[in-house]
Amino acid sequence: MAVITFSSSFGSGGSVIAGRVAERSGWELHNRAIPVEVASRLSLPLEAALGYDEASQTRVGRVLARFSVQLASHAAGNIPGEVFLGEESFRQHTESIICNLAGGSDCVIVGRAAAIIIGNVDAALHVRLDGNLDRRVIEAANALNIS
Repeated sequence: MAVITFSSSFGSGGSVIAGRVAERSGWELHNRAIPVEVASRLSLPLEAALGYDEASQTRVGRVLARFSVQLASHAAGNIPGEVFLGEESFRQHTESIICNLAGGSDCVIVGRAAAIIIGNVDAALHVRLDGNLDRRVIEAANALNIS
């Protein structure tokens, strides 16, 4: 099985380009499905997992994500079937899912440090997209429909 991972700076079009590569190659695209699966495995509300997934890059984001997971679980009136142990548990489940995807079928994986997680896979191509900051700001503003 072969896999292409994409990582990108915000506004550089990583998700768009990864989608086009997956479509043209006829491969599966994995992006938002990864935190959905993590949420399922950890018995978390999807909103909490998405918040944790997107905020896990910074220390403040990690603290807020932990709080949002606790708040969302409490608000939903459920206690997770598996005890959520924070960043480490979230990371372990994300890595497991990415490894399973890379070993299962030809696919394109967007973000989530997939290039690091499966860096030793011979049949993997790792792509990093970046660009001029001013241009990325324009592209991000267009994508978000803001001036």
